[in-house]
Amino acid sequence: MLVFLIMQQKWRNVILVDADPEESGILLNSLNEKSVSVASVSANMVDKYVWPEKFSLSPPFNGYVMVVDLSRTEEAFRQLLGLLKEKYLFGPHIGWIIGVNGCLNLSNILHLFDEGDKVVIVASDNIEPLMCRIQSLQTEFKIWSLHSIGNKSILFEQKILDKLNDSIYVKEPLFQKPFTDFGGRILKITSLGSPPIQIPPKEGKWKWRGYIFRIVNTLADIYNFSYTVKEADNRLYGMLQEDGTWSGMIGELVNKSMDMGVGDLSWTLDRGIAADLTSPVFPETVTFIYRAPGFYSLGKSDLHNDPGV
Repeated sequence: MLVFLIMQQKWRNVILVDADPEESGILLNSLNEKSVSVASVSANMVDKYVWPEKFSLSPPFNGYVMVVDLSRTEEAFRQLLGLLKEKYLFGPHIGWIIGVNGCLNLSNILHLFDEGDKVVIVASDNIEPLMCRIQSLQTEFKIWSLHSIGNKSILFEQKILDKLNDSIYVKEPLFQKPFTDFGGRILKITSLGSPPIQIPPKEGKWKWRGYIFRIVNTLADIYNFSYTVKEADNRLYGMLQEDGTWSGMIGELVNKSMDMGVGDLSWTLDRGIAADLTSPVFPETVTFIYRAPGFYSLGKSDLHNDPGV
């Protein structure tokens, strides 16, 4: 099943998180036969592995695959998902196909994901593991895709499967399309900057002004949301602390107390991993100008006539 889905997505380079050595080995061999390049990471090495996002926001691989055996405990699976989430490995930038060897109660893992996460679960059924063991072992696998509708709630939707020439395929897109309507939701924005970057709204108005908020206001009109604005915690843009937490604006985004950060924020590799940053909208160049030494100020004819050269 996983091989069919990976091939349908036309993934040619994947990272395999191995939480079920036997099934992962079978999957690895099958993908290699299909000329799919696979980098395998053992589940107990997740915390030590240097993930590709550490070096590039446009990774050279197509997606993640994980195989999990629930015959032992579902709690271990939830802990593994939580650890991967702490490593900022879920989000709209890359997809996950997770194969579960056994039944899975999806409500037990739903809280581990956020709006926009691209996650597909392949499991025997969406029921309690105890009921799964009672049922026949011939239960067919089913597919659920994480779905966001813009009102801050998420759910798993079952995908419709079909067969063509002995191959299984999904009639609709495997991963959900990004929602385009917040339904009038009020987003919380943390912001920093002085005019003309941001300017408070006029009396009786809620829309802020400034060149950054011109972009935000355009997005609000397109995606149907309004917003409130507060100054970033301690007037800090955000630095990664020794204990792994974040301060300032980035910290508010990471701990989900704010929905959006707006300001003259500089891009850094760590910030780009912790939060989804837009492309720069106003690149600023800082230039140092100084007087060149006399030697470099001389023209060609001057150099020719200079006895000291």
